[in-house]
Amino acid sequence: MTNIGNYVQPTVKEARQSNKNYVFWLGLVLCTIYQSYRYPLQISSAGTSPTYSDTPLAWQAGKFVLALPLIAMSLVRWLGNSARLPQWPMALGTLFLSSFALLKIVSGHDSQYLDASFWIFFSLVLVLSVDSLSDSAIDQYLYILLVYALGSTLVQVFLFLAFGRLPALAFEGTYLVRFGGFLDDPNGFAAIWFLLMGWSYKRFKGRTRALILAGIVLSLLLTQSWTAIAFFLAVLLFYVLTSVLRRPLYALAAICTLPLCAIFLVQWIPRLQEAFLFDMLQAKQESIEGHIFPWSLWASKWTDWTLLGEWRYNPHESWWASSMVNFGVLWFGA
Repeated sequence: MTNIGNYVQPTVKEARQSNKNYVFWLGLVLCTIYQSYRYPLQISSAGTSPTYSDTPLAWQAGKFVLALPLIAMSLVRWLGNSARLPQWPMALGTLFLSSFALLKIVSGHDSQYLDASFWIFFSLVLVLSVDSLSDSAIDQYLYILLVYALGSTLVQVFLFLAFGRLPALAFEGTYLVRFGGFLDDPNGFAAIWFLLMGWSYKRFKGRTRALILAGIVLSLLLTQSWTAIAFFLAVLLFYVLTSVLRRPLYALAAICTLPLCAIFLVQWIPRLQEAFLFDMLQAKQESIEGHIFPWSLWASKWTDWTLLGEWRYNPHESWWASSMVNFGVLWFGA
């Protein structure tokens, strides 16, 4: 590998290696850009986005149809190379996660388990067919992802300010509009911003890094994902405290006191009812209620789901908690 400025230029050997991994890259590109149809066509969910319509079945099935040939090619390449046999333990563990969810579908139960089953298997097959990935190939992908993410967010913000064009999870008559980039999914897109934030910090230098990180942070705030923003503030506070205290452990201990501060703040919320904070909380009330997991409900019938999970899919905003209920402790532990 050779460096040209901040760009890492691949060697001839690395370029050939990347060509061998074309199935992996095609799969990754498919997963990255497939849902880009949502924003221009205003297709997602009419239940959460009043200006959108529900995704037609053909669009829902399209990603599976495109993924199947990639699965076939990747399996042939993997099975034809005996050097990959040591990967069998990882493969079997991942197959357990996928097949357990599939079992609930073929047994005549909820088809919503299909996503959990299929995409775990798809990811496994794509990864197993790869010998190795060069740093430069990953760097190029993340660079393109950064440009696409920032560009799509800029387009959404411009169209909203200029023409009132609403993205998904947005309502007319308010500036509390959530921008989810090319995914048109603010919560999912926030995870991409964190990925790009860490990479950009190491990838760029000086003023370029400052401008790009500022754009990423602003885009993260525009998602209005409270979970993501709270996590970002915790990371930022950890970075500042580590710089001041010179001891990461002290910084972590200080951050752990934040819940106590939050409890104190909650006690003062009634005094802030006429302030902007109260109006914002009212606007987010439905979202807040949706994120509160009904532990008392599931604890009362723990014998029905603890081992193998529920056979009817139960969607909750808290995925980690709901996955334990839907799949059981064995699947959750694996």
